[in-house]
Amino acid sequence: QALRSSVWGIVPGLAFSTYRSLCSAAGRPRTVMAASVLGNLLHVPLSFALAQRYGVYGIGLAATIGRAMLVALVAAMVRMDTLFLPYRGGWSGPRWQELRPLVRSGLPLGLQYGAEVAGFVLITLWMGLIGESQLAAHEVALSVCSVLFQVPSALATAAAVRVGQATGRGDPAGEAVAGWTGFGLG
Repeated sequence: QALRSSVWGIVPGLAFSTYRSLCSAAGRPRTVMAASVLGNLLHVPLSFALAQRYGVYGIGLAATIGRAMLVALVAAMVRMDTLFLPYRGGWSGPRWQELRPLVRSGLPLGLQYGAEVAGFVLITLWMGLIGESQLAAHEVALSVCSVLFQVPSALATAAAVRVGQATGRGDPAGEAVAGWTGFGLG
């Protein structure tokens, strides 16, 4: 039941991921952090309210609504930030000459992320088939691992952004400093 009600959260989850990447690349990680904090402050009471009324289905529904609220929050914050004014034009369609090198460099990472997510989803479904207590234990273990993973993941993202910014301004020394600093912190 929770899966049925939370599946609709995939679309806002992908939209949030897009905004997160945009904000990171623009050097505005606080926008995503602020939206995440506000979104979670709204999501927690909503989860309790819907869980009491609808049980497991309500928890999944709260996750979907929470993701939609998160996207709305980060979209509003991006809309108010003057840094993003140049990006508010009409969309003229994909510019394939500019996208080709991005796809060439990003496709392997995208496939790796897809395989990783598929693995987590399949294992979670398998745990659900084994039994409720096994699924609950798996969710607890996954939650702990997810929290622990956030620090190195954030460091890696920050290092990648800093290296990309140095590359964009044609600064090989800055690339090296940003890359080695990220490597050292990791």
